[in-house]
Amino acid sequence: MAAPTISTEKKYSMALKAFLNEAKGGILRKYCEYASIKGAETYDFARVKGASAIDGTVDLFANNGDNAGDITSFPVTLAPISSGQRVAKNSLMKTELDVKNKWVKSMANAVLLREDLKVIAAITEKDDSLNKVDITTGGLGTKTNVAKIIGRINGAKALMNNTVSDKAGVAVTMSISAWQALSESDYVLNADYEKAFGGEGDGTYFFGAEVLISDAVGNKDILIIPSGTVGLAENPDGREGSAEYYASQNMSYHLVAAETVGAVCIDPANITKVTYAA
Repeated sequence: MAAPTISTEKKYSMALKAFLNEAKGGILRKYCEYASIKGAETYDFARVKGASAIDGTVDLFANNGDNAGDITSFPVTLAPISSGQRVAKNSLMKTELDVKNKWVKSMANAVLLREDLKVIAAITEKDDSLNKVDITTGGLGTKTNVAKIIGRINGAKALMNNTVSDKAGVAVTMSISAWQALSESDYVLNADYEKAFGGEGDGTYFFGAEVLISDAVGNKDILIIPSGTVGLAENPDGREGSAEYYASQNMSYHLVAAETVGAVCIDPANITKVTYAA
């Protein structure tokens, strides 16, 4: 008996989902408080202030039974993000439809990048509440100014253990020009290389903080993000890939990669925005 044939559509869908599942989100996701929500379009993250406890057993019939504190909700709406490509049938048939496929990788990575942009957008929406540091002279070339940034990263590390995110840590996001200016400063180049740029895995790091290069951040801005300050909700059923064949469209497949997510900034006061002048 011949083995069952898996359709092109099924192969692409399986490869796309496998890639997204293995990637486990964009760079910033692991520093967010993450919620996996099935069958819902909204979700409320929560923070509690003023909770208390007492010695002994709480008597909820007495006055000592009101200990939960003030609970603040941070609602977020989930929505699809997607990437699509029309590919000629002959071109698609020449490739293996697996996680290494160039279209699978390209579009899945585009979705993950868009996820990072959603997190950055959630932060910039709270710009008025961010912790601001202005560097007005000297740019990123002076020891004093670079030390300010390192100091803020170290301050963020002190907050990272009070987190409900997947990873206790700090993320830093900036433009490529800001990264070049920072990493090429005399102070950084004269520092211990492992201390300055060492970190876990294959990522890019700066004094222990993982770096994300993004044009979504102002050209002269640097965001220092402790873990747990942003909430990211996802419907895991929204991770999907589709491949539909249209003979009338020059005999091409329409490939789509998608996921369904939403982000909200929960604790903007603990996120630092450094703005510097050249």
